[in-house]
Amino acid sequence: SDQDDIWERERLQKGMDALESAQERYGNVPMAVHSDLSMIDSEGRKIADSFMKKRGYGLSGERDFAHILGPNGVMGNTLLFNEELKREILPFPETLAVHDYWIALNCELFGRRIYIDEPLVRYRIHEKNLSNPKSSFGANYLFGHLKAFLKGEPALPYRGIAREKVIEKVLERDDIGVQERVLMEEFLDYLHLRGGRMGLFRSMCRNGTIKSSPVYRFFFLLGLLRTRE
Repeated sequence: SDQDDIWERERLQKGMDALESAQERYGNVPMAVHSDLSMIDSEGRKIADSFMKKRGYGLSGERDFAHILGPNGVMGNTLLFNEELKREILPFPETLAVHDYWIALNCELFGRRIYIDEPLVRYRIHEKNLSNPKSSFGANYLFGHLKAFLKGEPALPYRGIAREKVIEKVLERDDIGVQERVLMEEFLDYLHLRGGRMGLFRSMCRNGTIKSSPVYRFFFLLGLLRTRE
């Protein structure tokens, strides 16, 4: 299921240990375990020790729904979850395109997420990746964004990857907390670019649904103001 990625030998054992420890603490509630990843190229050579640091994710084991909703960082090829979460996430909606995002949102809303802060999967990065292709890192990434920006077609984060369909499906439930519902509705406003650009920017920063780096937010604002949509 993880295509050409490589599991570290202790990946399953450490995941199961973390899951069993959490179940002793919290009981039989929906739970998912995920971890960091190292990054390798098509030949298996290491590119980076930590995917989470490379991407600027600030996740821990603490509940952080805004981060899961926006930046995310829960990678499907590191996931391990229990029977209770399986019942929450199945059946997958017919319109679903991003399965790990669906799993992460449901777990953060209705269960417990456990993060192992060490790379238990070697994530292979090349141009055939369906997500996180090689061009989305380093100089090629910056050049591509600059070119799109100058053309008035900046690639705004989280858009164009069917996240809105996932969120709209989750919002059909009537057992979601008021705060989480507001966060999702305001995030949908951004995904659909409803409202003034500065208002959307302030909402994303206030809610924590955009990465916290000042440089990242500065270029996000420029892209938001530049987009023609």
